[in-house]
Amino acid sequence: MESQVEWTELNVDIGWGVLRGKKCFTGSDGNRPLLQIFGIHGWMDNANTYDRLVPGLPSGTELCVLDLPGHGYSDHLPNGAYYSALTYVINVKAAVTKLGWKSFILIIHSLGGLIGYFYTALFPKEVSAIICFDSLTFKPAPGFFSVLRSEVNNTLKCEKDTDSHPIFSEEEAIKRIIRSRMGGPNNDIVNVDEDAARVLLTRLVKPVSGGLTWRHDRKAVARFKMFNQGSTWFYLIKQIKCPVLYFHPIDSIYDLTPSERNGVFDIFKSEIEFSKCVVVEGAHHVHLTHPYRVLPDITEFLLKLKETTQPSQSKL
Repeated sequence: MESQVEWTELNVDIGWGVLRGKKCFTGSDGNRPLLQIFGIHGWMDNANTYDRLVPGLPSGTELCVLDLPGHGYSDHLPNGAYYSALTYVINVKAAVTKLGWKSFILIIHSLGGLIGYFYTALFPKEVSAIICFDSLTFKPAPGFFSVLRSEVNNTLKCEKDTDSHPIFSEEEAIKRIIRSRMGGPNNDIVNVDEDAARVLLTRLVKPVSGGLTWRHDRKAVARFKMFNQGSTWFYLIKQIKCPVLYFHPIDSIYDLTPSERNGVFDIFKSEIEFSKCVVVEGAHHVHLTHPYRVLPDITEFLLKLKETTQPSQSKL
């Protein structure tokens, strides 16, 4: 049974700028959250990414999702400041501290998974559990320094490029959102369909004279993907000791065989038997395109957590 959900816009001033997002509370349950969840979205996505999951979450769940710096409605980093996994972790930590959250569940996807894994490893007492969608890899990055050099140069080029974003219609924006998120070996797997693209759209674009243009900071296109591969990746996830519910879509963007995938996930299960890896039909954004495929396992996981944990009150 789906809960009634009302979203409230949220602004969090973290000193250098403001992170903007939204929060909601499912059901009544004495108007006190029984489970608190902090969401981190993926690369070039925004706080709308979990919208389709929320109505199916257990009653008494509080969810807060912020647009990452340079994404959605959140402020862009100033000139001379650049995006990386650690930059995002620092800003998420600042926001969580400002909100007064002490213990919570993380729901994370893609780049948000990398950020969430780093956050949990650094601040293990704050994260009681993780729900993650398609952010599991370990293969060595070829040419580590050449990839890093390219990311640095591209970032600096974006900062110097003073040309405005292109202007387009809403329908063209939808096509661009879908096209830019295609995946697979031949770049022919649709990760975000039209309906999902429309969910993301409101926080991706802004109206200008003649149509729409992107909201994101051009420097934020840097992914620094070399930091979630190889031995660094293994060391990172070995620090995570909380329960993990991981969803691996059949059409994952990560090129892992079943044995490789299970071998990596066994690191989580070696510490917490509660952890579970679910292989689900779908692509990289399965939580957004087909939420009903993942909600049963999420509900089971959250209800089990509800039996064993008591969340702290937030200051929201």
